[in-house]
Amino acid sequence: GSWKYIPPRRGPKVNRNVNIELGNAPQGQLYWLDQDPGERRNLIEQYPERANAMAGKLRYFQEAPRANPAE
Repeated sequence: GSWKYIPPRRGPKVNRNVNIELGNAPQGQLYWLDQDPGERRNLIEQYPERANAMAGKLRYFQEAPRANPAE
């Protein structure tokens, strides 16, 4: 299935100037997009192992050296 993980972030939840949700929340967010395409039910407490695994992958990609073809 398709899952979406959003790490915890500080900051405003909504940009009030244009009424757009920014995805900021003190707790991480996990959505099962096949069952909840509108991202209405945060499943992070029901699936902590999946959230931790996805958080680890995100950290890996954020910390991995990036190729720079211009060099």
